[in-house]
Amino acid sequence: ELLWVDDPLWNPEHDAVAAAMAELGWRIAEVRHDVHAYPLTLDAFDPSRIVEELGVDRGWIERLVLATSAWSNVYRLVRA
Repeated sequence: ELLWVDDPLWNPEHDAVAAAMAELGWRIAEVRHDVHAYPLTLDAFDPSRIVEELGVDRGWIERLVLATSAWSNVYRLVRA
């Protein structure tokens, strides 16, 4: 059994990883949606780009990011 934490909404490589796991002989047996939460960090974003594109205050966007949690799905994989 293998647990994989990921989410296709924020990871553009999700489908490629799932396909690679299948090629390695793993199949998804169960998905628990939005059960893994973790705090966001500014490293995951480009605050300057967000400020430029949205026209918002940089301090506000930084506080928003730091006050927000991201959520992921937990996939239980088993050997196919």
